[in-house]
Amino acid sequence: LVFTKSSVFIVTPNDAGDSFRASALSSDIGCVGPGTFANMPDGSTIWLGRGGFYQMTSQGITRISGEIESIFSEQGL
Repeated sequence: LVFTKSSVFIVTPNDAGDSFRASALSSDIGCVGPGTFANMPDGSTIWLGRGGFYQMTSQGITRISGEIESIFSEQGL
């Protein structure tokens, strides 16, 4: 994955294997800080965007901040 502040791209090898191609995954979601993304043990990637935390899986990109906010609220944090 490659990020700008407002977009996410996936970079893959081309069919010949001698170069790369980029495909846009989102033009609405980006990454706001280079140290805010992590690859998870399940193979997904999470990062901080302007609208909260996001997760990329084989199913696509989803906003996960609601889940995180609920956990912190339950813990009184």
